[in-house]
Amino acid sequence: MADETRGQSSPGETSPELLRYAARRAEERPGFLAWVFARYREEEGLDDAGLARVLDMPIEQISAMALCLRPRADRFAEDVRAIAERFGANPARLATLIRQVEATQALREAVEATGWRQVAAAARDAEEPAADEDEEQ
Repeated sequence: MADETRGQSSPGETSPELLRYAARRAEERPGFLAWVFARYREEEGLDDAGLARVLDMPIEQISAMALCLRPRADRFAEDVRAIAERFGANPARLATLIRQVEATQALREAVEATGWRQVAAAARDAEEPAADEDEEQ
């Protein structure tokens, strides 16, 4: 009788290959950390090993962590701490990474919605001192 369990995980355990596959599929769904991680890796030119170094965590946990839902806005710090603790990541680095991706995504959406010239003009207007301030000097 052949060993039918060869190459299979024991009950309650998920194979690393299956986790990686699921994480890659979740990259297309904005509600998952996998989506955040994919954008961060792209922005920073990193692979999973580089991402693990940024988060100060074991690379073996990246795919499992990627399958977590993104932290809720109203419980962001609490959710980040819980996720980081569960997977052995640095919570401050995880929070920073998520916020960076969110900010970049918000800028991309603004550019897509209004065009780059309007976004750049708004940024330039925000940097220019008001006429009253120039007269006071």
